[in-house]
Amino acid sequence: LKFIDQFEKKFINQGYYENRDIETTLNIGWNLLSILPESELARIDPEILMKFHPNYRK
Repeated sequence: LKFIDQFEKKFINQGYYENRDIETTLNIGWNLLSILPESELARIDPEILMKFHPNYRK
């Protein structure tokens, strides 16, 4: 439920006057995915996960 609530608040409900670029939007998405256990992200290529997941991002 935490993921769903945060997804709606931070990703879906972008304010009308909020003008965020694609990189910001993708970062929000990755931060939201970090709420989930990594075992639930099994369909994401491990190389992509290591590059973009906040737990591994440099």
